[in-house]
Amino acid sequence: MPPYENYTQEIADWTTARGMVLINLTKKEETDPDGLSGFLLLMHLGATPERTIDRLHDYLGPLMDEIGRRGYRFVRVDELLGVTP
Repeated sequence: MPPYENYTQEIADWTTARGMVLINLTKKEETDPDGLSGFLLLMHLGATPERTIDRLHDYLGPLMDEIGRRGYRFVRVDELLGVTP
């Protein structure tokens, strides 16, 4: 993922030239005919003690259940990309 999630053609070219895969954010489930198939779910699990109402780990179980109900399955990134770890 590019620094500050700032995708540019220069960053894409730099990544490709070094044999890496560029990963970027998207909100496509409702508009893409394949939904989120092939997409990565980015989660920031850490939170400061002051953040008490929006900690993802409190919702991770229900979130994974809902994703499964929608027909998605979880795979490792290397499996998704078809590369050998």
